[in-house]
Formats: sequence, C-alpha cells, structure tokens
Amino acid sequence: MTEEIKRNRTHTAISYLILLVLVLIFIAIIIKQKHYYVPTSPISQKSEPASPKTQFWLSEQLFGIDFKPANEIETYNADNLYEKIDGKADLYLQNGFVSLQCRRYASNSSQEDWAEVYVYDMAKAKNAFAVYSGQMRSRKQLLGWTQFGYKTSDSIYTAAGNYYFEIILSSDSNGLLLTAESAAKRLVDLALKEPFEPFAIHFFPTDNLVTNSFKLIRKDAFGCAEMENIFSAAYSVNGNSLTAFIADTQDGSSAQALFAKYHGFLIENGGTELPHNIDMPGSKAVELFGTTDILFQCKNFFAGVRGSAPIEDLTKLAISFKNSLKNDTK
Repeated sequence: MTEEIKRNRTHTAISYLILLVLVLIFIAIIIKQKHYYVPTSPISQKSEPASPKTQFWLSEQLFGIDFKPANEIETYNADNLYEKIDGKADLYLQNGFVSLQCRRYASNSSQEDWAEVYVYDMAKAKNAFAVYSGQMRSRKQLLGWTQFGYKTSDSIYTAAGNYYFEIILSSDSNGLLLTAESAAKRLVDLALKEPFEPFAIHFFPTDNLVTNSFKLIRKDAFGCAEMENIFSAAYSVNGNSLTAFIADTQDGSSAQALFAKYHGFLIENGGTELPHNIDMPGSKAVELFGTTDILFQCKNFFAGVRGSAPIEDLTKLAISFKNSLKNDTK
C-alpha cells in the first residue's frame, strides 16, 4: 500500500509539473504576441463617413426601388485596402490608387439576392484603365454602351474617367445582372461628367478599330526589354490584322530615346530598314520576319503601327495616328 501511495504522489507531482510547464508556455506566447502587436485602429477607415460625392453615387436609389442598401458605405485607403481585397491590392497600389468606396445592395424580396458595388478612385484615367485591363476575365461579354466594360454571368466591370468599377453579384440570375447593368450605366455616366485627363488610348484612330481591343503591355512589348507601359489596339484593314501602339513618355527627349531603342532592337535582331516614307518625315520602317513596323515620335509620344499587311495600309494608319497626336494639346 505504501508503495502505491508513493507512486500516486509521484504521478500527481509530474502532472502538476506538466501543467505548470504548459501554463508557462502559454504566458510566453502571450508575451511574444504583445511584443509584435501593431495597433490597426489608426489606419482603419471603414468607419469614416463617405464623401458627399460617394454618398450620391452609392445612394439608396442606385439599384431602383426593388433594392435597398444592406450596409453603410465602406471606405478604404492605401493603408488598409488589403483588408477588403487581400491578394490583389498591389495591382491597385502600383497604379495610383487613392480610395475604394463599396456598398452592398439587397433585394427587397430576397436577402439572398444582392450586389456589392466597388468604386475605385484611381486619380487618372490611364490608372483606371491599367487595373481594368490588368485583371480582365477571359470569359466575358463586352458592354456595347461604354468604351471600357464587360460582364460575366455574375459580375460587371467598367472603367470610366478616373474610376474603375466592379459590381459583384450573389448569383448568375439574369434579372439580377440586368439590374446591375443599369446601375453600372449610372456610375459610368457620373464618372464621365467628372474632369479627367485624356490618355494615350484616346488618340487611337477609330476607323477600322477592333472594338474593345485595347491593351496595356507592362513590359517586354514585342520582345523588346526597354518597351514598357505600351498601350496597343488592333485594327482590321482589308482582311489583315494591324496593331497600333503608343508610349506616353515624360517629354520629347524620352520619346525620342525610346524610338531609338526600339528601332535599334529591330535592326540588331535582323530587321531590314525599308525606304523612307516621304509622307511621314522622321519616321522609320523596318521589316523583320514578315512583320513591318512603322515608327514615329510626336511630342512626348513614341508610337507606331505593325503587321504583315501591305506597306500602303500600314502607312495610312500610321499617318492617321500621327495626325491625331498632332492635335493633342499636351
């Protein structure tokens, strides 16, 4: 019996010792967390009142009488954007992001039917287009009533003026999508009434332009490492595909330097310079692997046209493009 009591006492002591170690570990974890804790309340902007403009844009009537807001307008800035769109915030922050205002609207007949609206203020029209094109969905239907816009079965995406809009739906209901598209039209109309600075895309000729073919090539455009942030668009001329492209640089010297870099890249890789075009003084035409590039510089723009079409068609588009840039006030 004495031996059994001793064993029980030993087991009890060990149990208490283990419990004490666990308590000490727990205390150490708490202390460690406090050491690394950084208060988040100073940067949280969700409780801030929305601006009068945003309150008007995201009004109770945005989705009509059959819907009503399910929450107050949420506001996010560059410090806490990740709280709302964790994993995608960098795309916006790298392109001039100012603020995000968002609000959810629910159907009066069913709380299961809702739409969440995101209004991104990107400061400049070219920034809004950059995020619009940077995450464009592959399966989409273009919106015929706006220059930059498309929809999927359960969402709508548009860029207008300095703003980028997203409307995310709770389901792929056709009725819900139609209601959301009407709301998107209202937002686009409001954005286009705000002053904004035209950017390179606004200077592309409209004749023979392939609808909604605009792209922003971030780097290595056409295989050239120096070609960054190039806007491009597709054209269809006499059954041939052409591409017009442009870089909006800081000044004329930068535009001329980019002109020289890309021209040199084409020649160094085996390109053949074609006879000078008298209709475009200062331009260069280079043929490489069956594709011809016509390059020119105008003000602070470096631009060009490329494709395997006849040189006459390429030249005509290039002249139209350059004339459009000449009329720019920059």
